[in-house]
Amino acid sequence: MDKAFEYLNDNDRALLEKKGEVLEVEKDHVILEEGDHRRALFVILEGSCRVVLSLRGKDETVASLTRKEFFGDMNFLEGIGASANVIANEPTRILVITPEKTQALLAADPSLAMRFYHSLAISLSRRLRATTSKLVEE
Repeated sequence: MDKAFEYLNDNDRALLEKKGEVLEVEKDHVILEEGDHRRALFVILEGSCRVVLSLRGKDETVASLTRKEFFGDMNFLEGIGASANVIANEPTRILVITPEKTQALLAADPSLAMRFYHSLAISLSRRLRATTSKLVEE
């Protein structure tokens, strides 16, 4: 889980993992569907996934995610619905973290909360920068 939460220490990660639930899915399983309002953060423990958008009536893979990467961060934060489909490329194990299960933990430890949300912010910033670069290249 290091890559997903680079600003968390080992103890922080262990605490979050205890609050999460492990989901095991088969190849081509749709883990998160566009528009899904489930508020959860998904961390890939083993395996890989693809992020698929329907653009002009055609499904296009817009990102590939591997071990220690996460998705669902915008929905976790805002609860407005997933912006894309996320599909397993192979049998995949995922840690599912929900706000309901982490709220008390983060409220009890403000420094953990700061590191947790800092990691999410950095991830969103990097993804936005990568998307902007792709658009500029096109």
